[in-house]
Amino acid sequence: VLAMPLLTIALEAAALGGAYAVSVLRYQVKSSMFLHNMFDDVRLAQVFFGLFRSALFGAAITLIAYAKGAENKRSSDDLGVATTAAVSAASVVIIVIDFVMVFAVSTN
Repeated sequence: VLAMPLLTIALEAAALGGAYAVSVLRYQVKSSMFLHNMFDDVRLAQVFFGLFRSALFGAAITLIAYAKGAENKRSSDDLGVATTAAVSAASVVIIVIDFVMVFAVSTN
């Protein structure tokens, strides 16, 4: 559950670093202008919403993997089936959680 928000922070930092590099180096946007606009346009609530979503995704993946792993009959074939079922179920649940959360926020 903790790994997903940490991964989100690392990847968001990499994305912002890439956007900064492209803007400043390729398009000659002033560094101060990029940073000023970034801090004006990105709200702290958006950052926390993303971290909260990633924590929920991590919890869902953990619970689904645990439930499917507990059903394992202790053979390698059953482990493969349980892993496939866990990945499939987690993918669907993440899509549903994401839809519900974005819908809830966008209607406010």
